[in-house]
Amino acid sequence: WEKGGENYQVQLLADDKQTVLTDTLVAADTIQFTGLEMLTTYYAQVRQICAVGDTSIWSNPVRFTTTCPNVFPLPYSEDFEGYASGAGNLPNCWDGFAVGTTTKYPYVYTTAKKDGKNGFYLYRSTSYYSYAVLPPFTGKVADLMISFDYRNANTSSNKGIFQVGVATDVTSIE
Repeated sequence: WEKGGENYQVQLLADDKQTVLTDTLVAADTIQFTGLEMLTTYYAQVRQICAVGDTSIWSNPVRFTTTCPNVFPLPYSEDFEGYASGAGNLPNCWDGFAVGTTTKYPYVYTTAKKDGKNGFYLYRSTSYYSYAVLPPFTGKVADLMISFDYRNANTSSNKGIFQVGVATDVTSIE
């Protein structure tokens, strides 16, 4: 497919690349889709309408994923399933960082599990530590509750510290 005309047919496809969610005729070379679900993968394809009954072939579908919301609605739950295991892998819209090491802590990890396939691995030693940064949530902090299972894999007194806190600016965490 090559751009060259004035009229186009654009299709928005579901993640299976088969289900057409929107089929639109446009007379411009840009389109804005509305009403998309957050954190969802879609595909778009386009073809030129040259004349009645004369169209180009469809372009290759282009993959895109919608972004994280500014604030997550409650209730919120994360079971770490569906993510690859290993350094640098975080749940959607989470962030994490480590102080004192270049290793990409924290991360989703298969051996850090309780009941499911994956768990979430945070690491601390005498010389470095890691932080998990969850996405922002709606509501007041005083009204929120967090629940999780914790397993300390080391009995050394300097490695078993686990703290939960609230930050409005994660760049100021020390």
